Amino acid sequence: MTEPAAAARPALARVVLVSALAAGVAVFVASVMASVHKTPGIGGLMTGIFAGLFGGLLVAVGGAWLGMRLAVPDVPPVIDTALGDRLAAGLGDVLGELEATRVDLYAQAIARARWRVPLGIAGGVVFWLMHQFGGDPDGVFELLMYLGMGGMGGALPRLICSRGGGRCLI
Repeated sequence: MTEPAAAARPALARVVLVSALAAGVAVFVASVMASVHKTPGIGGLMTGIFAGLFGGLLVAVGGAWLGMRLAVPDVPPVIDTALGDRLAAGLGDVLGELEATRVDLYAQAIARARWRVPLGIAGGVVFWLMHQFGGDPDGVFELLMYLGMGGMGGALPRLICSRGGGRCLI
């Protein structure tokens, strides 16, 4: 940013903050007036006060956020690439093994989900069909609920089994 523009930031931020405060107060007053005009009496006054406070605070907070964004200049973070290179070189073997394990676990989870998710959905259909013969049969919404729960039930064991190094029995 150029030097004159950087020098003008605090003044512009001050104008935005004062304007936001004025706009918040205007929203509060307008809300109270409109509410009393619509519903004369204490009910309208209280409604206007609470709604006006809420709306006025929202406007003032939005303007304050914008003013603070203008007041504080954006400074990009300093990144030390040499430290990152040293850490990556020292952890190269561990990261390679971790990536290989992650790919293997992902392949196993997908293989298990290929038969478990359809089986869970079939179980949801069977459960829905069992409820069709009762006094109050389930509708389409319940069918979708049973299908979704059955599919999630089929996918859940892959999350449980992917933890730990032992063989999973689920």
